[in-house]
Amino acid sequence: MAHAIAHADCLPSLVWHRHSCLCECILLREAGTGKSTSTPSCAKAAQVGDPGACATQSRKIARIAKIAVIDEQTYLPIAIWHLPNGAFGGYSIQTFMNTDSVISVQALTKSYAEVEAVKGIDFQVHVGEVFGLLGPNGAGKTSTVEILEGLRPRSSGEATVLGFDPDRQKRQLKDRIGVCLQATNLPAKIRAQEALDLFASFYTRSISSEKLLRRLQLWEKRAASYETLSGGQKQRLALALALVNDPQLLFLDEPTTGLDPQIRLEIHSLIEEMRAEKRTVVLTTHYIEEAERLCDRVAIMDEGKIVAIGSPRELQQKSRTQSRIQIVCAQPIAHSWPQWPDAIETMLDQDARTLTVYSTRPARTLFEIMRWLDQQNIPLEDVHLKKTGLGRRVCRTYRKGIAGLVP
Repeated sequence: MAHAIAHADCLPSLVWHRHSCLCECILLREAGTGKSTSTPSCAKAAQVGDPGACATQSRKIARIAKIAVIDEQTYLPIAIWHLPNGAFGGYSIQTFMNTDSVISVQALTKSYAEVEAVKGIDFQVHVGEVFGLLGPNGAGKTSTVEILEGLRPRSSGEATVLGFDPDRQKRQLKDRIGVCLQATNLPAKIRAQEALDLFASFYTRSISSEKLLRRLQLWEKRAASYETLSGGQKQRLALALALVNDPQLLFLDEPTTGLDPQIRLEIHSLIEEMRAEKRTVVLTTHYIEEAERLCDRVAIMDEGKIVAIGSPRELQQKSRTQSRIQIVCAQPIAHSWPQWPDAIETMLDQDARTLTVYSTRPARTLFEIMRWLDQQNIPLEDVHLKKTGLGRRVCRTYRKGIAGLVP
């Protein structure tokens, strides 16, 4: 049976939901306090073989949230209220809705004067997954993430993070997320443990600074001033600061950019630990191998748009039928050429001597290119043919290089 709920003093607008729309566990969170109470829903009660638990649990929910049970039929209306800050009785209405989406974005845009940095993107991030935003500088990754973190207002569209609107419910949201920005700068003389204790005081709940420092291999540096830490130690401290409130959702904005390979591997291991803990992570990166190793799903961004989305394996499979033909000529090539059969894209390097063609049938395409070059009396120096992977798919989509890609 499904349960319908309504505030005793409000007139709800009703939307019909089936039983399958209810969560297995209903979590009631008091807005802004971090306190929570969980109780199994009717679906969970049925699993443990307690047919009377449905009515019991619905009354319990009503008692906790100060709401009234309307009915207990198979099809029932779930009430939706329009109250200040999207909450009622101190509780967020999203806590009663079934969704496995931690983040939901629809038609999101962001403009800076005449520049449109984010152009109507849509995506969702699910509970417990590592979701990657991959793209070059200027693709719109950081603008998107800063909107979701509540650091920057959106121009239009809809966005919810943990059931909160990042524009209107910043305080509630920031209490429950962790953020590691592209660059973290602390006062030069502050000690590592002092920084953690200071940041912990900003939240309604926190993890022991000793526990975090030990976990991130910084315990021996707990009394060291920030200016004496190495680049890798500073980045690990930034991650500790992002984890100090034991967040449900963690944003990592290019956490390994500029770090040496060994430090990058250490950060990768930490992210993999978070993934094993079923902690939801949103990761922005330039590095294709980082996305392939760490992410459950990847959204590829370019010029403010999401041009592809899926698991790294899915994106690789889509590109396996495509090959790259690269021809180096002894003299410059004219900037006009025929449409090669089965060619997806043709590019000419700045020196006008290297022709790169992506094709679904490389043998046929290569034959036609060679014949055309012979007709133009252009001598060859070198020819390369290679299957494309996810990295090449990204490069082809952007028409520009991405740091860390291996040809």
